[in-house]
Amino acid sequence: MNKKLYHVLSHWTSYTFAVTSFGYGLMLFFNPSLFFYNESYWFLSNTLGVIGHVVFSILFLSLGSLKILATTFSWNRVREYTFYILVSLWLIISISFLIQWVFYDFVNAGWWFTLAIPAFALNIRISAVVAKWILPK
Repeated sequence: MNKKLYHVLSHWTSYTFAVTSFGYGLMLFFNPSLFFYNESYWFLSNTLGVIGHVVFSILFLSLGSLKILATTFSWNRVREYTFYILVSLWLIISISFLIQWVFYDFVNAGWWFTLAIPAFALNIRISAVVAKWILPK
């Protein structure tokens, strides 16, 4: 098998996580009304204020693209750092949606979806670490 194709196929979950994060950043950056006028983001926009959508979108854009580069060029340390920061960002969004539902009685199913993204990513990461311990070298 082609070495480049093998690399992409063996790291497809990392690419998927990075592209999803980058795409979410694009959506927030080019649609600020989503953040300010959509009731789903009410808690986040009130908590973070005016700079909220810009900071979140630039973080997702820069970290998503950096993760794509790190995965492509096997910059393992950068790949790990971007992974954990992106998981944290997704969890912040998910927790803010959950707080909005629990404390402010605004039903938002988005917290399930934004929780699923880091949950799947962490599951894949944990599986890779456990496999290194179990499988012989």
